[in-house]
Amino acid sequence: MRLNPKTIFRGARQLAEYLGVSPNAVHVSVNRGLLPVRRQGRTLVFVKAEIDEFFASLPGVSVREALRATTEPRLPRRSRPARPSATDPNANSPAGQGPCEDQEDK
Repeated sequence: MRLNPKTIFRGARQLAEYLGVSPNAVHVSVNRGLLPVRRQGRTLVFVKAEIDEFFASLPGVSVREALRATTEPRLPRRSRPARPSATDPNANSPAGQGPCEDQEDK
């Protein structure tokens, strides 16, 4: 099926210009599976009718608001407990862990 070139966007940059957002916002939305996309090799191909239909299906949300909601940074991860530093001379030291087995026999 061959589409009229005026009804497709080849690459994130063209779609970003049409939507009025950054190419990065388009890439993030594609990677999260939010935008309808086809691929021709490594090139992203967007069909204008599918894009328009997708954004029309969103209830009362503009294109910018929809993409902003999907590309906002996620909540930070829980912090891990601190690990001993590699430069800490006491990191692997048995000091404070009680007597060694060798010293108990003497």
